[in-house]
Amino acid sequence: KIRDAIGRTWQCSTVQCDFNLPERFDLEYVTAEGTRDRPIMLHRAIFGSVERFFGILVENTAGDFPLWLAPVQMKLLPVTDGVQDFCKEIAAKAKKMGVRVEVDRGNERLAKQIRNAEQSRVP
Repeated sequence: KIRDAIGRTWQCSTVQCDFNLPERFDLEYVTAEGTRDRPIMLHRAIFGSVERFFGILVENTAGDFPLWLAPVQMKLLPVTDGVQDFCKEIAAKAKKMGVRVEVDRGNERLAKQIRNAEQSRVP
C-alpha cells in the first residue's frame, strides 16, 4: 500500500490467486505421478490501476516531476530579442537529443518569465 499526500492509504500492487479461470478454460497439467490436475493461476498487478498510480504520483509530487518524467524538461527564456534565434538554435539541438524543450517568446519582463516557468514546474 502507498500513502497519498493527505495520508490516505491505497492498494496499488497485488498478487491474486485465481481458481476460476483455470476451471473456466478447462486447464489441466500432468503431475509427476502422471495424474491430471487443475492449476491455480496467479495474477499480479504491479501498479494496480494505472490511473490511480498516476493520480497518486501527481498528487504526491504536486506536479513537480523529476526531469525524466516532466512534460517540459527545459524552458529557454530569451533576455532580449537579439538572442531569440540563438535560443531557437539551442532548442533545436536539445530536441534532436530527445529533450522536451520550449522557448518562451518573452512578452513579459524576465522576472515574470522566471516566475511563470517555476510555477509551471519546469525542472
